[in-house]
Amino acid sequence: MKLNVWLAQINFQYGEASLFLPYSVGCLEAYARAQGEINEAFEFKGYVYRREPITDVIARIEQSGGVDVLGISCYIWNWEYSRALAGAVRARFPGVLIVIGGPQVPRRTDNLSGGDSGGVAAESTGVVKHLDDSGIRTIAGGDRTEDGGVEAYSPFRDFECADIAVFGEGERAFAEILRAYAIQRGAEYHGIFPGGNLFSTYGAITGLAIRSDVPGSGGAYVTGEPGRISDLAQLPSPYLTGCFDALLADTTTDWQASIESNRGCPYSCSFCAWGPESLAKIHQFTEERIIKELQWFGEHKIRYVYSCDANYGILKRDIDLTRVLVETKRLFGFPKEFRACTAKNSNDRVFEISKILSEARMCKGATLSFQSMDPHTLQVIKRKNIKIDDFRERLQLYRKHDIATYTELILGLPGETRKSFEAGIDTILDAGEHEGMNIYLCQVLPQTDFVDPTYQEEHGIVTVRSPILMQHSAPTTDRHQEYNDIVIGTSTMPDNEWLSTYMFAWAVQTFHCLGPTRFLAMFCRHELGLSYGQFYGELLRYAASNQGAMGREYLMSRQVCLRGMLGGDWGQVDQRFGNIVWPTEEISFLRLMSESFDTFVEIGVFLKVLFRKYSYNVLPAVHNDLIDYQVAMMIRPDDSDVRMLETATNCHSYFTALLNGEPIEFVTHEESLLIKPRRSYESMKEYARVVTWFGRKGGRFTQSDVIHYAKE
Repeated sequence: MKLNVWLAQINFQYGEASLFLPYSVGCLEAYARAQGEINEAFEFKGYVYRREPITDVIARIEQSGGVDVLGISCYIWNWEYSRALAGAVRARFPGVLIVIGGPQVPRRTDNLSGGDSGGVAAESTGVVKHLDDSGIRTIAGGDRTEDGGVEAYSPFRDFECADIAVFGEGERAFAEILRAYAIQRGAEYHGIFPGGNLFSTYGAITGLAIRSDVPGSGGAYVTGEPGRISDLAQLPSPYLTGCFDALLADTTTDWQASIESNRGCPYSCSFCAWGPESLAKIHQFTEERIIKELQWFGEHKIRYVYSCDANYGILKRDIDLTRVLVETKRLFGFPKEFRACTAKNSNDRVFEISKILSEARMCKGATLSFQSMDPHTLQVIKRKNIKIDDFRERLQLYRKHDIATYTELILGLPGETRKSFEAGIDTILDAGEHEGMNIYLCQVLPQTDFVDPTYQEEHGIVTVRSPILMQHSAPTTDRHQEYNDIVIGTSTMPDNEWLSTYMFAWAVQTFHCLGPTRFLAMFCRHELGLSYGQFYGELLRYAASNQGAMGREYLMSRQVCLRGMLGGDWGQVDQRFGNIVWPTEEISFLRLMSESFDTFVEIGVFLKVLFRKYSYNVLPAVHNDLIDYQVAMMIRPDDSDVRMLETATNCHSYFTALLNGEPIEFVTHEESLLIKPRRSYESMKEYARVVTWFGRKGGRFTQSDVIHYAKE
């Protein structure tokens, strides 16, 4: 009788029925099954991949004949559920071997194989390591205590029911664990493993933490630094080896897939899990494997494919692979969409890839990210950005070819101030990136500098543990809330300034990037000389002192932020827009657009107040033109028929020229516009999903099909 293996990689559901195939644990199964003796000894019974009641999982495992080995892939979005699952499996099957791995597995040692034999080395992370007589390191340290000491720490302090934790890539290590486990189980497997070399421990396998109850061991043995797999050709594909065939029988699920073309990242950003120096070298999967996987996606009608590469486009071959992807869609109609994190400093190769994908209607937009615009902050986080002049040229190149772009900033990075953050947004908007800016909260991720107590102390980092914001996922009904640590203050941006900066970021994203005041802000920038920071600072002050739609959204968003800073939820759900978790700026935008008439009346009043404050004398016709143009160009829930707009000024020519980086004078010159909406929307739910969710990184919030007539 074979030994039973179950694998778990828990994901959130997105929208009504979208789920990712459990790629990480599929890789473990594919590699283990390729080892003949392991395949003979074990049967892989199934996957746990959705947030279902754990009692249902236990029932399925019982029906399958029980479990001998449970492997769990862990990250921030499934850590608590995985812990609960492991506890329930342990309670029902006490003899099960539970193995955990993935980026979330706590690992706070800088060099697991370093140090003098028998000595004690105090690391900057607060970890103290011992080398016992067996040559295996034991963890006997951890976080700093209030008195400056070191708190006992091991990976099993946070995951009590695990027996083994795997660090780094898991395919080889998990297979060796299975091999050792089978031999440990006794003589019935003696013939399957020639030589019968019975293992009493797993200590010969590098890159593990093994639970230990030995007094003074700190709870775990660590078996050395995990080696990377340099020859990725030895790793079979879970797609091509049939690992997911049974899952695909469920045709009610919109299956999405992950793909790797390489592993590693040459950059060392301190906030990123790719940052450690040990991951700097890029190892490549074979083109043959990648092409076959793309064909598999097409044949199995996989709608959405996500690239796991840290820098897609960093290799020359990525252009050719992109062409294969597009050809796959032409042949099979699938995949429909492809999402990748492109190389950090966008170049001609990234542009060519974006162009190919855009022409095939397979991408939302190209990434031109910064994370911060402040030189000091960039030095602190060990990141180097594209030069702003190059960025401006890139934007115009992408715009010329009608390719949407978006950039990303992180709020709460060490070294950043309220003033530098606002100045950074000014710089990006002045460069022409109006449609696509996403501002994320800084998370403390495992395996990064941010988990180092010394690093936190040096930069005055203050964090809060709060429910994770899984935006656009379906809200869960299970009891296992997932959490993450959010930076809400640093020595250069105390928590009160962080709150103020959060609200500024909310205003810029809600009103500018999503569209409702974008053209008005551009006008004030070029005609009044107001910076974008000044404009949105004034908007915030106006909203805070008024009780209209803008005022309500200001108060609600501020309350959500305060709630989050105290450990509450950062997201919101409004059933008018679907059973979906929304970030504050998107749900504010949706509520404002659901009452768009009142919203734009209030925006018109705000614009008049602003003109008066800055002594800008404007004719009523000009003010009306600006508001009418702003309203007409928005993609709105009530879009249906073609609409006409008559203006007394050259609004459309003026704003088109600004967006193209070729400003012209704003003058009285009658224009007529014929605007044809892209589509109509049957409900606010459809509008929310298509425009706000799917359109966010594509910058598709304003009308593009406009026929312009300038009167003589």
